[in-house]
Amino acid sequence: MVPPTRAVKRRNVDVDGNEIPDSKRNKAVPEVEKKHNALLFILQAHEYLMSQFNVAYKTNIDEIADLTSILVTCHNYNRQTSNGVGGLRVLITESYKFKANDVEKLARPVALELNEIAQLYGFRYSRNEEDRKNIGTLSSILSLIGGYRHRQNEVRLGNVVIMRTKKNGEEQTMELTRFGLNNSHAPFLTGCSYTPSLHSSMKQSLGLLTILINLVMNTEEKYQKAWKDSFCQTFKLVPNIEEMANLLAGSKSKYSALIRQLGDLCQRLLFRLPCC
Repeated sequence: MVPPTRAVKRRNVDVDGNEIPDSKRNKAVPEVEKKHNALLFILQAHEYLMSQFNVAYKTNIDEIADLTSILVTCHNYNRQTSNGVGGLRVLITESYKFKANDVEKLARPVALELNEIAQLYGFRYSRNEEDRKNIGTLSSILSLIGGYRHRQNEVRLGNVVIMRTKKNGEEQTMELTRFGLNNSHAPFLTGCSYTPSLHSSMKQSLGLLTILINLVMNTEEKYQKAWKDSFCQTFKLVPNIEEMANLLAGSKSKYSALIRQLGDLCQRLLFRLPCC
């Protein structure tokens, strides 16, 4: 008979055996209920959109992905309207329409209805500090869910370009060869075809080289710091990485040889891989 296994409780101690706080433990308090409510809102929002655009089956991935895209757009529109900044406030006019499953709907009424559904679950688009924090949690979850289609397209079609802007139905992309990279670096370019807004909202889920390219392409200092932090965290095994981050920030393709060398280091699996 095998004796039952006893659970082992681990404590972090100093050299004298005194218990001390674990410096690596996440000090953030898990907000389980808030995340649970965010998922409930997202589910009900999809149910509402399915009824509006006559989508019959939840198993139709492409049609549901269209609805998710509409949901993310409405969320950003409501958030920008509340904050008083952002291009969607101008883009989504009274005549602007969403289209899915060959059905068209005026965008603003759809966004207003989703705003009301969000309030049922405690998410209010306002400038109140607590409300902004709640909306931030919702935004993070929506970004991950909304990135599904983009990642699916990358897996199907590959990622040989990086998107710089997407405006008025026009996309501006750059070939990755400008940075000295090629197809062999593709596993480390997760998210390179995502929109710039998705890049900003899910930095730690992007590929290592996607983070690097965002660092070199951001010329404004107010945006560089976050990318420097992500870059240094990702490439922390490289000596003098902070000095390298300062050199590369905003340099565009000036140091393409260095970018290529970092890409080759990634191929040796010296760094962590992002979640796909």
